[in-house]
Amino acid sequence: MRRIGNFGIFEADLGGHIIKKRVRFEGKGKRGSGRTIICFKKEQTAVFIHGFAKNECSDISDKELKAFKILAKVLLSLSDKELDIAIQNGNFTELK
Repeated sequence: MRRIGNFGIFEADLGGHIIKKRVRFEGKGKRGSGRTIICFKKEQTAVFIHGFAKNECSDISDKELKAFKILAKVLLSLSDKELDIAIQNGNFTELK
């Protein structure tokens, strides 16, 4: 596991600003937990882009990873103004 600044601990750096983070489901063990795929740029932006239950899917495919990396490139190129507009339009939800 690794730690990035204030973001916390994550399990895998998949490259291309994509990280995989384990999430615990209440009352479930490790096998019943989930995984999230997050687009992340240190000290700037973190965008949740995918989540799955570990018991439904063991991992993402190479094809999915490639698509996530393309998406990360697009998301991280957005300006603060463009992100604000996307949030105002309901395309994104900002979490604090």
